[in-house]
Amino acid sequence: MKPVSLKFLAKELGLSQGTVSRALNDFPVISDATRQSVLLAAEKYRYKANQAARRLATGVAEAVGHLMPSKTGSIAEPFIVHGRAGNSDNYAWYDVDSECTFFTLVEHLVCLGHSRIGFIGAPPYFNSSQMRLDRYKDGLAKNGITFDNSLVEFVEMSDGAGERAAICLLGLNNPPTRILRATDTQAIGVLAAIRSNGLVPCRDISVIGYDGLAIGKHTNPPLTTMVQPLTNAGRQIGDMLLAIIDGGDPKDFQKLQSAEFVRRMSDGPRPILN
Repeated sequence: MKPVSLKFLAKELGLSQGTVSRALNDFPVISDATRQSVLLAAEKYRYKANQAARRLATGVAEAVGHLMPSKTGSIAEPFIVHGRAGNSDNYAWYDVDSECTFFTLVEHLVCLGHSRIGFIGAPPYFNSSQMRLDRYKDGLAKNGITFDNSLVEFVEMSDGAGERAAICLLGLNNPPTRILRATDTQAIGVLAAIRSNGLVPCRDISVIGYDGLAIGKHTNPPLTTMVQPLTNAGRQIGDMLLAIIDGGDPKDFQKLQSAEFVRRMSDGPRPILN
């Protein structure tokens, strides 16, 4: 059955299309009698509004955009960010506490006897990358370990980039015994680099990822990682954004979640040298 148009409905009622449209959208300038007759006719003919035309007429987009990260650029208000910038006081955001996470990971590794702890981070134009590096430094300082810039690499978030960065670290005269990764994808490349150097992950060099990707369970060896609580992240971000659209103050919607440490088989005690 061909959809009934607004034009058809207006012709049947002997009204203008503008009057019918305003009646359907409950404009106060339309009398109750006219509104009722239009609604009855719409029900009779099973009229369905053209949503694109309706949004154009009302000036309300009824749409939410999703922007993937880029190296540079900005977003206009109202919006909600997955992550945070340096100054995040005046807008809405949802983030995982990776700062605390990297401090905790350093503590974990020190307890296992590691002191040469490498750090492979995401590109430095991501604020989270700098935040994680800062907490990595704090963790070292708390445990009396001098920060060594030669143990730090910033690379793109891919397995190939992770592998190349790990090869650089393993080529040092005094290489790390443990490597912290910004992402699980990078960590997969790190595991490959360790094996290609004739070493055994966990036994010779420990590796810990960050993300909690399902593939980490199937790497060789299974990857120890920090799992981000992504299951409900999208729903929470959506709920927060809709609340802001409805008039909520963006500053009231700032949520920091904790990551979960999932230990598998890619990290262990510092190797004992002969």
